Amino acid sequence: MRSTLLSLATVAATGAGLLSAAPAYAEAGESALILTRTGASLSADAPAERRHVVLACDPEPAGSHPDAAGACATLERAGADFTAIPRGQSACTMEYAPVTVTARGYWHGSEVRYSREFSNPCLARRDTAEVFAF
Repeated sequence: MRSTLLSLATVAATGAGLLSAAPAYAEAGESALILTRTGASLSADAPAERRHVVLACDPEPAGSHPDAAGACATLERAGADFTAIPRGQSACTMEYAPVTVTARGYWHGSEVRYSREFSNPCLARRDTAEVFAF
C-alpha cells in the first residue's frame, strides 16, 4: 500500500498523465485515488486555485486528504460512484465561478475515472460531500 501511495503521489506531483501506467499500481482490493479540484476556491475569500490530494482507503483511511476517514466512508457508501453520493441540504447561490473536480485511481482494485464541472464551489461541496473538500 505504501508503494501505491508513493507512486500515486509522485504522479500527482509531476502532473504528468495521471496513472498512465495505472495497472502496475493496483493490487486486488486496493482503494487509492488522486483527487483534483481546479477553479474557484471553496472559500469565497481565496483566489482561484488548483489543488490535489491523495486519498487511500484500504486497509485504513490515509493520504494527504484532510478528512480521509470521512471521504472514504462517503465513497464506500456510494460504491465509489460519485453520482450516487447523496446531495447535501445546503442552499447555494447561483453565481458562476466554475470548479472542476477529478478522481483517478482504483477502488477495491477497479479503475476509477471521474470528472465533473460544477458552476460554483458551493455546488461542488454540496454534491460531493467531503470527498473534494480540501
